[in-house]
Amino acid sequence: MKKILLVDDEQSFLKILDTALSKYFETYTATGVQEAIDILKQNAID
Repeated sequence: MKKILLVDDEQSFLKILDTALSKYFETYTATGVQEAIDILKQNAID
């Protein structure tokens, strides 16, 4: 399963995206740039 990173500062929108896309992808979520960078350092995102 492909991995994607979703980044948005609006947590409710992020949750909607995560719910919709997690059926098709392994999803990672971040609410800010630094959190996204940390996730990218630790995980191989497609």
